[in-house]
Formats: sequence, structure tokens, C-alpha cells
Amino acid sequence: MNSFRFWMLFALALPAAIRTRRTAVRAEGAAGPVMGSIGSGPVFRLVGLGDSIIAGVGASTHARGLVGRAAEHLAEAHRRCVRWSVHGRSGATSASIRQQLMPDADLEQADAVVVSAGVNDLTRLSSPRRYGHDLGALLDAIERRAPDARIAVAGMPPLEHFPALPPSLQRAFGIRGRQFDDVIRNVAASRSRTVHVPIVVDDETAARRDAFSADGFHPSEASYVPFGRAAADALSGCFD
Repeated sequence: MNSFRFWMLFALALPAAIRTRRTAVRAEGAAGPVMGSIGSGPVFRLVGLGDSIIAGVGASTHARGLVGRAAEHLAEAHRRCVRWSVHGRSGATSASIRQQLMPDADLEQADAVVVSAGVNDLTRLSSPRRYGHDLGALLDAIERRAPDARIAVAGMPPLEHFPALPPSLQRAFGIRGRQFDDVIRNVAASRSRTVHVPIVVDDETAARRDAFSADGFHPSEASYVPFGRAAADALSGCFD
């Protein structure tokens, strides 16, 4: 039923979707080093792998993006030296992350991996079934190279609140986004070392334009702080 509603709403939103794609603001990824360290104590290695969220779109530097903020919270909470690295690209799908970004990722020594994959699968109109297959294949590949690492997979953001999307597309993508988030939950639940990181945006936060970057499609630099904390909390099992 939800898939039928999505396609019905998307058909109605198609002219707006074409217009939005043509006129959308293109944001760059974060600047600065794609690796770093923070804190002191025993070394903990954190790898970020995925799409524009891992690439830090909306943040000025990677240290202020998702992976850097997660490293910051882990270092503070567990008194560790967290060495982090980022392997992200705007527009990457689950399949292209596995095929094109993973080969260069330093996964073998990773203690934890933060993954963001799904929004581009959605906007390219992958079905939930196809997305589940591609996400599972990506996680399988990560597990083979980092068998002892804990994996935190970012949930789908609330696309129904994105300022860059016209209302008709917000409704359609909001439905599909919730379907994809269920896929992430189910795929993560089937794996002993994988966790789903919900992206919770309440109505008050969603109404604030400064919660989003200039393109209206990615988090603002300030929003990466709670997002990074949520990812760090999801990885707390690494220290049990």
C-alpha cells in the first residue's frame, strides 16, 4: 500500500521533481583533511564510508562533519584517542559505495565503521527490495574486511521536512524514506555487530531553516553535533 501511495504521489510530483533537480543548489563536501585524531589514551579507529553525509556536505571541515563529531564524542565519553578517516562522495548509492569507495577505505584495522547510504538510492527510484539487497551487499563487504568492527548505519532523514523539496515531493519522498528506514532497521537487526542510528528531527527543529545547510537538503554544521553524538552512542557497544 505504501509503495502504491508513493508512486501515485510521485507521479503527481513529477513536474516539481524535474524543476527541483534543474534548479537545486549544489553544495560542496567538507574541506580539510579527510583523517585526523582526537583525545588521548588507547587508540580507537573509526572509519566513515558513504554518501554526502560522510563527505560532510553542510560542514566547513570533516572534523565538524558526522565522522569528526562522532570521533569527538567517543573520545570524550570513553577517554580514548580516536583516529578517524572519511571515505565519502556526494551522489553515491549503496552499490557505488561498495564498488568505488570501499577499495580505498582503511577498513582492516577499523574498530568501528559509520555508514550512510540510501538517500541517493531513493532519489534514483530504487525499490525497497533493491535497496535492501544493495545495502546488505555493502554491509557484507564491510564485514569481510573488518570482521571485528561494529557498524553504525545512519537511518533515513525525514525527507518530508527538507526545505529544498516542494510539498508534493516532500510527501512522496517522506513515504519512501520511511520505507527505506524500515529496511535499514531490518537489515541491521539481522546482524550481530550492526546498529541502526535513527535520525530524529522534531517539528520545532524542522521548522528552523538553520537546521539545514544552504542547499536545504543536508544538515547544517550545527546539526552534525547531535547527529555525531547519536552515532557515537550507537557505537558504545564497542567498549562493553
